[in-house]
Amino acid sequence: MSFEWPLVLVALLLVPLLVAAYVRHERRRTSDAARFTNPGLLPNLVDARPGWRRHLPLAVLFVALVGMIVGVARPHATVSVPREEATVMIAIDASLSMRATDVKPSRLAVAQAAALAVLDVFEEEGLTARAEAIGETIRSRMLAWQERWEQIGDVRGLGAMLAIELVSDPESKTPDAELASAVVEAAAARGLLLLKSGIYSNCIRVLTPLVISEAELDEALEVWEQALDASLA
Repeated sequence: MSFEWPLVLVALLLVPLLVAAYVRHERRRTSDAARFTNPGLLPNLVDARPGWRRHLPLAVLFVALVGMIVGVARPHATVSVPREEATVMIAIDASLSMRATDVKPSRLAVAQAAALAVLDVFEEEGLTARAEAIGETIRSRMLAWQERWEQIGDVRGLGAMLAIELVSDPESKTPDAELASAVVEAAAARGLLLLKSGIYSNCIRVLTPLVISEAELDEALEVWEQALDASLA
């Protein structure tokens, strides 16, 4: 956790001093009352409740003070999520600006309408089916490559986004980033740009535009196969 204004946290040093001053004051008050007051009147001057109840209001005040100081320092928390586990991203509008009424329609209403319009286009133009068709074409070629070259340790993906994983040992599945780089370079030399991915940079991922033609897709896959042949054979 980090703070935008960390110097404000110096004020936390005042809290122990305030606690010490309060304890000293309570002890002096009790001592003075016991020394100069008639014993019969003592319960009327000194709180007879158990210690923790007597000090509870001030304890709550100190906790609130600490929380206020930390809040003024503006803490920022960063959560690291492993890439293979980061499947959903949630955006929180803490300032509620999306619901502001200074513009009509609101920002939230416009965003919702845009999202629904995108989903309508997906349905009207059959983009989901097109993605599945492209994915099946690419996956079938990748699986054929995996049968041909043992350095391709895995073929995985969803829809039109798929990847092959390159390994140095088909049994242990040891990642081979250098081999992936060699394939990418061989493809670039033949006019095809490929993208390395994965936490070990040993995967080659592809996500083609949905408007790609069958001829263009076949040509790209053929060049990719040539690069694999040049690097893995």
